[in-house]
Amino acid sequence: MSNSTKTNCPYDCYDACEILYKDNRFRGSDDKITSNYLCQAFKNISKKQPLANAIYKGKPISLDKALDILIQKLKNIKPSKSIYYKGSGNFGKLSNSTREFFAQYGSVEANGSLCDGSGLEGVIGGRGSSRLLPTHIIKNAEVVVLWGRDAHITNSHLLPFIKNKSLIVIDPIKTQSAKNADLHLQIRPNSDLLLALIIARFIIIENSYDLNFIQKRVSGGKDAFEEFYELTQTLRIKDTLEKIDITLGDIGKFLSILNSKKIVFLIGIGVQKYLNGDEILRAIDSLGAILGLFGKNDSGIAYLAQSSYGFIDPFIAKFNKSVSKVDVNFSQYDLVFIQGANPAHSMPNSQKIIKELESSFVVNFGMYDDESVRYSDLFIPSESFLAKKDIRFSYFHEKIRVSKPIIKKNPQKISEYELAQKLCSIFGYTNLQSEDNYIQDIVSSYKHQDIPYSEYFDTKDAKFILLDEIEGNDIGAGEFYLITKKSPTSINSMHLNRAVVYLNKNLGYNNGDNLLLKSKLGEAIFEAKIDNSLRDDCILIYSNTKNVNILTSNLISYKGNSATYQNIKVDILKNTN
Repeated sequence: MSNSTKTNCPYDCYDACEILYKDNRFRGSDDKITSNYLCQAFKNISKKQPLANAIYKGKPISLDKALDILIQKLKNIKPSKSIYYKGSGNFGKLSNSTREFFAQYGSVEANGSLCDGSGLEGVIGGRGSSRLLPTHIIKNAEVVVLWGRDAHITNSHLLPFIKNKSLIVIDPIKTQSAKNADLHLQIRPNSDLLLALIIARFIIIENSYDLNFIQKRVSGGKDAFEEFYELTQTLRIKDTLEKIDITLGDIGKFLSILNSKKIVFLIGIGVQKYLNGDEILRAIDSLGAILGLFGKNDSGIAYLAQSSYGFIDPFIAKFNKSVSKVDVNFSQYDLVFIQGANPAHSMPNSQKIIKELESSFVVNFGMYDDESVRYSDLFIPSESFLAKKDIRFSYFHEKIRVSKPIIKKNPQKISEYELAQKLCSIFGYTNLQSEDNYIQDIVSSYKHQDIPYSEYFDTKDAKFILLDEIEGNDIGAGEFYLITKKSPTSINSMHLNRAVVYLNKNLGYNNGDNLLLKSKLGEAIFEAKIDNSLRDDCILIYSNTKNVNILTSNLISYKGNSATYQNIKVDILKNTN
């Protein structure tokens, strides 16, 4: 047991804060990232009471009894009729240790992404990898472009790094950052691809591109650059500006702010919640490439960087079969093992998911009561992050966070590592290493780059690959674009809000109106709340809102095996007051 009261936030968030815990109270440490404060989402979660005991068929039981039920169930079914569904409720690396058991056991893995997979595929398509943009590069920049990234909500510890810089915000919502920006492009949703290409076209027209970078660092050099320019020329300027809903003056101001400056583009996940999310990130990255933003100590592009990049992941057991996490059919399995996830709420087409969970034997391994727990037959309580060892990385900053236990273990709860170790032992599988060995191996293998891509890209010829064709995406009929951004009060679905929809007053509704919303997948009633930061053609429902995923798209992205929540339009059928 450590005498220190210092540990780290385990939740799925950019900031990965360092926490001081004393007398049952949390506060932020004074390290350069956390800066003595914790976000509102963490504060809300820390007030939430974890479930105290294991539960079977709605009744509390001991942990030993719960583990016996799980073990007997695993012994009495065909392994191929079980599915392992892991989320990011705990973002620590040791939470992945359960993979080692279920892969050896023969379960089917639910893989893919409900978050960032499509955009990640696009980044990898151009760079060959998704490397972290170190915070010192952001600090050295003169211009920051927040593209679909609401830092005040999702990444508040970024704000000191972008203070007093020229700021451009690209977002359909007039966010807090947009209100203080030098330029806000309040574009139409699903037009980011067009915007990236049309800006690139004007950069080329004005000879503002970095020819030296293109000739030396771009695969195909000048020929590939000419092909990329031809791609941008397939867009008719007037029609494209109308589709994006910006003017030539907006483009001119954008270019003037960027002119000969040190620039970082910070991209959020909202831009890629579409079938062609990979193309969108490829286009933005290609725009950055012709500007020569890669491999510099004062410029760059940051997306949700691969947290596993740069170190050896010890949990590499291979599953014999996998299915997409986006549209898995739980009813096909005799045992569904859910860890650190809430698919009954978080997955698209949630009405379908709930029916499937009701027809299977569901084991839920987590901390809190949620929708998925209520459809589970067996709940196994996970140990608090305060009582276990772990290690985590961030997709915002370059710090490695190693945690040690700072409170006593609860005998009625079990950590992910302990569960994996126990199951492997009982079933006679390869034993796990010690937690300390895993942590030491991960730390020692990590090779951080102060300036990513300064020498090479991780492609076959070590050069950046420009976007050369697009498939595009029409999201279909419907009156309003649906935006499903992160909540300011919660991390994912860990603290659900009531069913509220935000919309502009120009649509003629009032606060408190009960509106029946319908998409091609389903319909639900939401309470109206007026928010004039929204465009007239958009509605906003936070991703932690009750019933939001009755409406969202359940299509899988063209690339990246990713959810496409915003690839849908919604109609307001009536006011039900």
